[in-house]
Amino acid sequence: MQISAAHTSWTLSGPFDDLASYAGAEPIEDRDCLVLRPTSSKAYEAASAPWPVVAGHAYRMTAPISPAMDGAHAQCFLAWLGSDGDEIARVEGPITFMEHAFADESTWGLAPDGATAARLVIRLTSDEQTWKKAVGSVRIGAPRLEPSLVATLTAQADAGLYNPQEPANHTLTIDGAPDTLRRVTARYAVYDYDRQVAAEGMAEVSLAAGAGETVLALPGQPSGYYRVELSAVAEGLAPAETWASYACIPPLEQTPPEDTPIALDAGISWRYEREYEGAQRSHEERTRIKREASARIGLRCLRDRWSWSQTNPEPGVVGWGPYAVTHQAQADAGISVYQMIAGTPEWALVDTPAVAHRHSFPPADVRAYYLHIRQLIRDWGHAVRYFESWNEPEIFFFQGYAWDLAALSKAAYLACKDEDPSVGVLWASRCAATTFWRRALENGCAPYFDIFNQHSYDAPETVFELTRQDRELMAEFGIQRPVWMSEQGCRTDPDPDGGYVHAERSEVSYLLRSYACGLGAGYDRFFYFYLQEFLEWGQWLWGIMRDDQTPKPALMALATLVRQLGDAEPVGYLQQDRAYAVVFDRGDGEHVAVAWALDGNAVGLSLHEGAHIVDAMGRRVRDLPAGDVRLQVNDQPLFVRGVDPDAMALRPTPPRPRYAPDPTPPTEAMHVWLQAVARPDQPYPDSAGMTRDKLALGVAPGDTETIAWRVHNYGETTAEVGVEVDLPDGWELVSLDRAALTVAAGAYEDAVATVTVGPIEEDMDASVGATLLLDGTPNDVARIYYRLAYPLDVPEGARWSAHTALGDLLANAEARAVLAKHLPPTLLHDPRLSEPRVQAVPLANVARWAGGLVTQEALRAIHEELVRL
Repeated sequence: MQISAAHTSWTLSGPFDDLASYAGAEPIEDRDCLVLRPTSSKAYEAASAPWPVVAGHAYRMTAPISPAMDGAHAQCFLAWLGSDGDEIARVEGPITFMEHAFADESTWGLAPDGATAARLVIRLTSDEQTWKKAVGSVRIGAPRLEPSLVATLTAQADAGLYNPQEPANHTLTIDGAPDTLRRVTARYAVYDYDRQVAAEGMAEVSLAAGAGETVLALPGQPSGYYRVELSAVAEGLAPAETWASYACIPPLEQTPPEDTPIALDAGISWRYEREYEGAQRSHEERTRIKREASARIGLRCLRDRWSWSQTNPEPGVVGWGPYAVTHQAQADAGISVYQMIAGTPEWALVDTPAVAHRHSFPPADVRAYYLHIRQLIRDWGHAVRYFESWNEPEIFFFQGYAWDLAALSKAAYLACKDEDPSVGVLWASRCAATTFWRRALENGCAPYFDIFNQHSYDAPETVFELTRQDRELMAEFGIQRPVWMSEQGCRTDPDPDGGYVHAERSEVSYLLRSYACGLGAGYDRFFYFYLQEFLEWGQWLWGIMRDDQTPKPALMALATLVRQLGDAEPVGYLQQDRAYAVVFDRGDGEHVAVAWALDGNAVGLSLHEGAHIVDAMGRRVRDLPAGDVRLQVNDQPLFVRGVDPDAMALRPTPPRPRYAPDPTPPTEAMHVWLQAVARPDQPYPDSAGMTRDKLALGVAPGDTETIAWRVHNYGETTAEVGVEVDLPDGWELVSLDRAALTVAAGAYEDAVATVTVGPIEEDMDASVGATLLLDGTPNDVARIYYRLAYPLDVPEGARWSAHTALGDLLANAEARAVLAKHLPPTLLHDPRLSEPRVQAVPLANVARWAGGLVTQEALRAIHEELVRL
């Protein structure tokens, strides 16, 4: 498909022959722009008309770009064409997402052998999920191609981390110059965290055959974050601009203990396949740099991610691959691995028609899960010291029920402890309301985890309420365990000008407030999210380390936190309106407060002689007098050394149970446990059905429900057990095929119950439970929950219903009028409604596709009106 604009023509290619609904030429802000809108499919591209180039020469491709979208991202490429017009190579350029004003986005590249032309390619990728639409557009102004140079600036220190006051040497490489050019002048400026010029200078680079390099000896700087910006110029060529970030981190006074509460979610095993400095770094090299950076910060525990599908692709086939590299690398550096499992392999899945989130469904037989986790600890337990049974299971990351999570929790705990009882087992990570978790605990989970696990991406100051909820939830079941915050992070959206200076300062504030509030609220260990930069779903840019593995300001802030808090033992906190100070015992006889204000107010502190302020970058900025002071603070937290907690009216910190390894193995009775399997003769629903039914299955009075009460025996001897079923009032147990079972070691047996559904209130869930008796004594419990379903029944003779394909409804004037009455205009006018795959979807499935734009109430009203047409 071709689109003509005043400045150039564009060729579109993608999943459809006709992309006219998504792309067009429009005047925007006095610019003749190409406007691209995301489809519901993965991606499509727009390629400009080509410009002639000379192989071996460097060029700069520039276009003004302004995104205004959510759930999608665009990336620029400088594409090289051969004499036949076919693309032979391309250079990755900037990624743009969310929203900012028009900003010039430039990509520099060296034309390869055989290149005769170049063009700008814009790839627009939809990151749409079942729960969220991709919306908005990206606008591209007139592109231009200019002869230039390729300038590359590379830190000589791993991860760009240097010692304070030592030269921060970088290698400057120039390539792609005309052979006649013998010298290039490069001017640079070094900016600190506050965008003040810390150094500036000029370097000359001698060239031979169009290329050359030199060492840029940047002068030593105090502790802090720095960014060097450089422009290389030569007559007749567009400037080649580049930059690099680095940090000056003081050495640790002493290595923090393994149980230090300051940790990081690093995902160190995740692969990143982009090119860096023209060459792909190996997994081993990228792992080494991440490990060295983590150790340099002072971290002793990193949260990771592990794909079961990748390491166990077929029954009996186990290969650790890249995980062997990352596990051993961390162990060699004295860093404990906290591993988390995800991705059920195809061979182990429950029966489900699901395509979306397919590998987030649970295994059909949890013994496969148990055996693979046990293999992990057997092979890698010297490195993997903590294990999490699943990530955020109450949302789409887990396509199972609360009672399924309970079964996995029991199996994971036993798998770890049967190999090494000292491995710490975290429960799956809570990220939403407590209902799902209460129901999992009602399925007998309480004895099967060492550490409660919390996630939050809200304001850091809200975690005091979260820990209260966690403690109260556990107290309902008679337990109190240490609580870890294993994910809390801040995305960095582009600034209005397309840069990230202000966004990265906001992340520094969020990170320091998160650790201070988290530890002050009673978390035993706190993991900020995330180490390595990555863009998630076109809307969330995470990471304290850039994709080229150099630091962001937040990395320096974390290193400062480690050095300022010492043992980081919270002793209390102040809250005065929206001003906060969390006080810590450093473990060396000194106390330090982390102080900030979200409303510009002052915070009152009591200080000893020698008190002083250290900022987020580790710079000692001011000495303070002894006694009571009112300290003016803002949203950039400060470390106030030398506070006197005894002279301040601190609020006490909540209870803070600490995790300690226990070498005691699980009892033999814990190895005999109960799992609830709902509707064992039916497949699981797709992901939309699972979202609907995750907390409770839909039923109506008079329905018949089948439940398999599955008794597992992970012990070493045969178990004689009984199963007792309890029902809501008015429900009937039609049959229970076995009330007493003999379960061999390493096996399971089912007691299958058939139940007739009785009365059930519309706003009140009901449950059917079972108690497992071992030697006549209650040993475990399991429970399945039910809700009153609203059936979308279709009366005989009805032409339309919520089960009718969306395309058929839109094509009929009467049916379309019903939709228009109940659906928002933004949905009805979405161009994706014309796509064949969307047209074929029944209306009842649109609720999930539309990301919440179709409520269940609206769906019910539409259905009732349609069946009457």
